[in-house]
Amino acid sequence: MVPAPIDPSIKDVAQPIKDTLKIPDPAKQRLEKSGIDLSKGYPYRPSRPLYLDDVYKIRDKPRDHIDAGARADKSKKSLLSAATKVTDLTAYIGTEIEGLQLKDLTNQQRDELALLIAERSVVFFRDQDLSPQQQKELGEWYGEVEVHPQVPHVPGVPGVSVLWPDLMATERPASFRQPGGASRWHTDLVHEKQPAGITHLHNDTIPSVGGDTLWASGYAAYEKLSPEFRKIIDGREAVYRSAHPYLDRDYPEQGPKYIERVHPIVRVHPATGWKALWVNRAMTDRIVGLDRAESDVILNYLYDVYEQNVDIQVRFKWTPRTSALWDNRITIHNASWDYSGREPRHGTRVTSLAEKPYFDASAPTRREALGLLGDSEKKELEALNNVSSIEHAIYAILEMTADVKEPVLDTELGVLNSTPPDPYLVAFNELDSDNPKNWPEKRKWAVTNVLSITGFNRILVSTVMAPALSVIAKDLNMTATQSVMALSIYLLATAFGPLVIGPLSEVYGRRTILHVSNIWFLVWNLACGFANSKEMLIGTRFLAGFGASAVYALGGGVLGDIWRPDQRGKSLGWYSVIPLIGAATGPVIGGFMTDRISWRWMFWSTSMFQVAMAAISFTTFRETYAPAILKKRAKKLRKETGQPYYTYAERTQEGHTLRKVLTQAMTRPLRLLAFHPIIQVAAVISAIGYGLLYIVLSSFAEVWAQHYGQSVEISGLHYISCALGELAGSQLGAPLMDYWFRRTERRNGQHLPENRVPLMAMGAFIAPIGFIVYGWCAEFRVHWAWVDVAMFITMFGMQISGMPLQAYLIDAYPDHTSSAIAAQQFPRSLAAFLFPLFTPKMYAALGYGWGNSAMAFAELALELAAPLLLWKVGASLRARATSSL
Repeated sequence: MVPAPIDPSIKDVAQPIKDTLKIPDPAKQRLEKSGIDLSKGYPYRPSRPLYLDDVYKIRDKPRDHIDAGARADKSKKSLLSAATKVTDLTAYIGTEIEGLQLKDLTNQQRDELALLIAERSVVFFRDQDLSPQQQKELGEWYGEVEVHPQVPHVPGVPGVSVLWPDLMATERPASFRQPGGASRWHTDLVHEKQPAGITHLHNDTIPSVGGDTLWASGYAAYEKLSPEFRKIIDGREAVYRSAHPYLDRDYPEQGPKYIERVHPIVRVHPATGWKALWVNRAMTDRIVGLDRAESDVILNYLYDVYEQNVDIQVRFKWTPRTSALWDNRITIHNASWDYSGREPRHGTRVTSLAEKPYFDASAPTRREALGLLGDSEKKELEALNNVSSIEHAIYAILEMTADVKEPVLDTELGVLNSTPPDPYLVAFNELDSDNPKNWPEKRKWAVTNVLSITGFNRILVSTVMAPALSVIAKDLNMTATQSVMALSIYLLATAFGPLVIGPLSEVYGRRTILHVSNIWFLVWNLACGFANSKEMLIGTRFLAGFGASAVYALGGGVLGDIWRPDQRGKSLGWYSVIPLIGAATGPVIGGFMTDRISWRWMFWSTSMFQVAMAAISFTTFRETYAPAILKKRAKKLRKETGQPYYTYAERTQEGHTLRKVLTQAMTRPLRLLAFHPIIQVAAVISAIGYGLLYIVLSSFAEVWAQHYGQSVEISGLHYISCALGELAGSQLGAPLMDYWFRRTERRNGQHLPENRVPLMAMGAFIAPIGFIVYGWCAEFRVHWAWVDVAMFITMFGMQISGMPLQAYLIDAYPDHTSSAIAAQQFPRSLAAFLFPLFTPKMYAALGYGWGNSAMAFAELALELAAPLLLWKVGASLRARATSSL
């Protein structure tokens, strides 16, 4: 018999596995005595489903749960009188019972044991003769037994999972240097709608030294807080994640990625009615409704209360055949791997799911309920009134905390919840299908692809003129500088366009602005083909570039709207593929059209393509900006019900005229650039790097025409090497960026934008090599293939270092990503416009060899300094922002 499937609709991407490691003798004897069939391998690993919904959707509906402890006799006479000895291991947590066998407990004793666990948090029983089947039966008494879709099970007994470190050693060996000992302080299954209640771990095999487990009391941790501080967290909610520090899945066959749930920070146990703190460092991500910096400070302090107060902890030394039963609703725990795998450790675990966490403001603390409060504590509670300010308390903590990290993730205004809930506040709940972050992946990829293909044409037009500059200059009587101006004026427009388009998308939504920009670009790009003077060509190119800049203004914003932080690399990598192809094919198309037909058809043909893209965009692109979606929902509710429904964004703008709203939005990129140090640093990094790159690109066609004597048509083909470098950089950089982000997150235990930085340092050495090889090969007319290889290296390195910087801004400014990117884009595009104007004089004075070498040294210095700066002081730079968003 094998475990029942989690859900019949699940399609496996990896077949079930039966491991064949040597089973420790005590474990083998216990399993064989229990009738477990070991002949086909042990343990049983269930099939691994691909999609999160396939794993968790059957638990999204409420389940009835009656806590066994709530129906028990409060005196617990039946249980305690049958024991030969009952020992409290500490004052606040942990009790050991002797003389009882768990398999022989009556139903009344089971209920009383549940109440004892609810009061003492964890209860231990040594010398247990217990089969996996009996362990599961006891677990079923306490609630629905969780059958985990990822972990190995005892064959034929689904729900009895195997805890065997030797089995994990091939994937993640035990390490003395592992932060927190092993698993770090955590509680189980916080991602469930109705998380874990009682967990029962039975260890039949243990090492002679080490391998202890520690628990900390949520009751006592809450009581450690001052009454004033409790008011800060009472009734508030946090986001909890299924991610575990030693389970980070990179590929579909490894299983689904983590999901998130929203639960109260302080919960009440249904059997005791006492309040308990319920956060943990491993799986609590952020407090809903607070700025990330505020949330981070409060959570870190709460973690310290648990972890640094040894008087509210118990450390248990295992012996063979020992059981521990603890309540996940009121404890956190941590396993020690200090034996480092020198001796085997094997056990089985059953976890029973419980009720949906809830908070009751009238519930007492444990010490209040038991009459243990001292006189000073009673007076403190009586003196406490309701006028204290949450904001004052939070900022008092911030002032006392030095070097505050400020990780920022998905906190867009549209998803903020109010505490306590306001019935007229329109906001997304955690599973709202209208929330773009909850969209099915197919829809997310559809939106990403539409935006990417739209970007293809607009980026193509930016380079399509490059091989035809000499022909256009002759037709329109332009000087060399003026023809370069006609090419680069498009980039100048992309400096100014995002300053308008980005903020407007945060007022009217992404969809409306994208459609308007499509039409704007179409009109002016078509007009370029009819230009009969240099002034007209330069003017229409500028206006076309203004509309094209939507791809820069909206791209990061849309990706930030719909994708989670750990998918940032994947989404950015794929989003950039098609526009990069456009950048490469532009010169190829331009070269062929100029030689075969006319340079004017470059603009007419791309305008035809733009008509098709506008139609596709209009029919398939959905709104992604959360505040815009919620505003539309609130407006509909007001119309249908006549009630004063509102959104968080509307409340913050209450009383503002449209002029004031637009003024605030339109000035936001410039305020970010002027007053936010992190934007200034990012702007300088990208401006210098982009400017140097465009010096090379603007002279690329001339190298082939004058140094190698190639035709316009053939010279355009060399731009393919640029595209291949960018494509390779984006597709390699994307998974690397996600990998580094998760790795650094595991190390420092926080979601920080600075986790993007390590990959930037890699590009610091790659791009300068390309600059130097390209320059000296062109100088001495080395075979053309070497010049193409050098350009491949240059573009590869620029892409490797550029993608993490964009992801950094998306993480740091989730609510105003488009404005942040517009602020960065402004100096970047200005540099790309201005630097090529000096290209002819620079190469005339220094030649290609020394000219490119000088650029390489400048790039190397910048790309080495920038990652170090962001890594060391990025968080403090973000914290020094002096203007309101």
